[in-house]
Amino acid sequence: MPPPSPPASKEPSTAAEQFIPPPPGQEAPPTWADKWELLPAFLEARGLVKQHIDSFNYFVTTEIKDIVLAESNRRITSDVDPNWFLEFHDVHVGAPSYRGVLQHVQTTPMMCRIRDMTYASDILVDISYVRGREVVRKNGVCVGRLPVMLRSKLCRLHDATTEQMERMQECPHDPGGYFIIKGTEKVLLMQEQLSNNRIIVEMDAKKMVQAVVTSSTADNKSRTVVCFKSELSGLFVKHSAFTELIPAVIMLRAMGMESDQEIVQMVGTEKCHVDGMILSLQDAHATGVFSQQQALEYLGNKLKIRSSAGTSPGSTDATERKMGEALEVLVRQVLSHISVYADGSFSSAFDQDKGGATKPLDFSGKCRFLCLMMRRALDARSDSTLLDDRDYYGNKRLELAGQLIALLFEDLFKSMNTEIKKSVDMRLTKYFQQTSSASARAGRSMVGPDSGYPDVLRDIDSERITRGMNRAISSGNWNIKRFRIDRSGVSQVLSRFSFIAALGAMTRVKSQFEKSR
Repeated sequence: MPPPSPPASKEPSTAAEQFIPPPPGQEAPPTWADKWELLPAFLEARGLVKQHIDSFNYFVTTEIKDIVLAESNRRITSDVDPNWFLEFHDVHVGAPSYRGVLQHVQTTPMMCRIRDMTYASDILVDISYVRGREVVRKNGVCVGRLPVMLRSKLCRLHDATTEQMERMQECPHDPGGYFIIKGTEKVLLMQEQLSNNRIIVEMDAKKMVQAVVTSSTADNKSRTVVCFKSELSGLFVKHSAFTELIPAVIMLRAMGMESDQEIVQMVGTEKCHVDGMILSLQDAHATGVFSQQQALEYLGNKLKIRSSAGTSPGSTDATERKMGEALEVLVRQVLSHISVYADGSFSSAFDQDKGGATKPLDFSGKCRFLCLMMRRALDARSDSTLLDDRDYYGNKRLELAGQLIALLFEDLFKSMNTEIKKSVDMRLTKYFQQTSSASARAGRSMVGPDSGYPDVLRDIDSERITRGMNRAISSGNWNIKRFRIDRSGVSQVLSRFSFIAALGAMTRVKSQFEKSR
């Protein structure tokens, strides 16, 4: 369809403008007719779906590596054999193909449409794992198949000329940005979401003020809330890692801020701040928590998941273990987007640096952020105009196809690691039960590679990630309990009856929350 005719060029408004020549060495300014030529040039150079393609390219080149090599994902250990481990070293995605009888056959989008196939590539990882008394290194192990977005870096159509597109029976004007799942073209709609790692002050279901931040990193995702129990209560912290609300002052003391004066000065010295902090300090004093050690012990008793089996509840070992678990939660789950290490990493609280010493912890960043949340909650309780507007676009972000695929892949990858750990523990338990020698039961160092020791490659279910990806994109249901995500209608069938209909489907935005009143 030819482009619409450009508007008539703007005539000079005065007679003087008609005869003023351009300065020496400078061309005449472009007219409206010249500027109109920028539109087809922009559409040819960038297009209207480049944001989807760039998002998917970023996932396959950067995000997938960050997920696989994150501290919580890259290493799997066994509870049965402390010497056993499986570690991921690298990950990459191959070219689109399907598994033939004898080899992998490269595919094109049109081949997948005709044969009702999925246009996908293998996800290949480099791993090392323990097998008996040796460490085995394997490269190019397939852990699943990833659907490939058309026109992305992985696609056969990437940077293809018009002649090459015609040979592959593709339209040269096809912008790409969609997937082919079992022969059906599917597009992931842009999702409108509240911004991550940003404080949002709003009213909860009980019409009480709360400050919420959704922390999101490659290693962890969590939600931290600073709220009030009632109109006359102090500030509390709500987090999924704890069984009940935690007084905010106790949370600060567990992070090393023990002085009441320092806490009040960090939150604020205005009347509304001091009045609210008096109630919060009273809640902390009523529990008898005044030091960091007491605060960590208090948090350890409120954890949902504790691994203090084998020790009596009142023993010193049990208390120290609870405190260690509470410290680990503070480091990795509470405000997980803020690092407590000098190098800005998000590794485990008990990891060691290159010199072999335990990394020092610095909770000052988390303390400042938590105090800022407390201040904003107190300000909003005294002045309702300070509540954040959920409809304000500065508080929103658009999730594109790459971020949606990354969330799904992270959940499926963590589930695969969990299943590998369960299967290995079960097989190792059975192996040690069947082995009668004392060296095999106790040392594991005397076990040879050919003595029936389980091989972890048999426990990798490469179909788990493949099925999860295909099911989610086919149905459009993003149900990820790990990250409390339950969405429907994320993907839709792409209608390509006309060029405008296809562009309209790929540029549609789906909002995940109702408009506030």
